[in-house]
Amino acid sequence: MVEVDLYQDTMHHLTALHLEAMLVEGNPEKMSPAAAETWEEIVYQIDQLLAADGLLITAPSWNFGVPSIMKAYIDHVVQAGYTYRFTGPGTSVGMLAGRPLAIVSSRGGVYSQPPMSKYEMCVSYLRHIFEFLGCETRAELVAEGLALVAPHEQEEILAPLLARAREVARTFDGSTEMRKAA
Repeated sequence: MVEVDLYQDTMHHLTALHLEAMLVEGNPEKMSPAAAETWEEIVYQIDQLLAADGLLITAPSWNFGVPSIMKAYIDHVVQAGYTYRFTGPGTSVGMLAGRPLAIVSSRGGVYSQPPMSKYEMCVSYLRHIFEFLGCETRAELVAEGLALVAPHEQEEILAPLLARAREVARTFDGSTEMRKAA
């Protein structure tokens, strides 16, 4: 198991150098030395992702979406020809085909029910982007409403999620564990 801690690892938001490197896909003859070094960072992240047998993504919901560092990571690894490929006009196939995905998230409010459900853009974004890359979502564990209760009451929210997390951990090896939002 490899843990990728985006806050501890060197993860940069995209810059002009990243874009230069991506546009020429690491062709050293067409980029500056600095862009070539930046491309090496991108390829390292991609190779690490492609080597994974399964993904456990943890991200809190901030301002309705994923933290910017998670978005930066996604911008690095979602690369045509590397983590997905086009198969025709408007169609593609992900290179992470069949790999199990579990998403764990938390949020202060309750966004699983109307009227706030239309603002849920964290878990749904992660599910869609990693399914686009070929992953199969096995579980979504979401602790929500944490800001609406006193700290000592949060246990009531977290206890069933921890039990579900243990169940998911036992079956995360790729079995046909049902997808269940908690």
